[in-house]
Amino acid sequence: MTKSIKNRGYISLILLSAVFVVGIAVGVILTAQYTDIDDKPVYFDYYRYFHSKDFLTNLIDRFSLTFFSLLLIFFLGFGSISTPFLPISLLFYGYKTGASLILIYMTYPADEIFGVLITEIPFAVLSGLILITACRESMRMSVSIWRVTIAASSIYTPVDYKLFINKFIILTAALLAVSAINTTFSYIII
Repeated sequence: MTKSIKNRGYISLILLSAVFVVGIAVGVILTAQYTDIDDKPVYFDYYRYFHSKDFLTNLIDRFSLTFFSLLLIFFLGFGSISTPFLPISLLFYGYKTGASLILIYMTYPADEIFGVLITEIPFAVLSGLILITACRESMRMSVSIWRVTIAASSIYTPVDYKLFINKFIILTAALLAVSAINTTFSYIII
């Protein structure tokens, strides 16, 4: 692999990471205007009844929240013109993450906040990294399909669907592992 191709890969990771961080910042800023606990959505009381559900149900809940974003990013990779939509999906996930973190901060008393944030921040970072990597791979696939679609000559790199699917299987397994670790630590700490 040439040095310029490697540099483009790093640049795309940095730019996608910036989009994710901007999404978090927007989520924090826009959600911070909630000052009355009664106005907060019921969803953010999730931690209050966390232990009322069994481990498997909590694992499925935790995994599915991010898996649907991963699935959307996967399917967007098959579109030849879907590249601009991939960072937007990452921006929305960042927004959700920022909104969740600020509502946790605003909702929980000081003696409980540490336990909740110590389980949520690592999950947010790791799941964000998985989605950033997924976006980069989907952008590569989308661009490859676009190049094949508009190629006037036979000089193009064939699209490797099997490699793309295998990468997403690995990313899904990584997400499942991160979700399992998060759920386990949540049971221990919260």
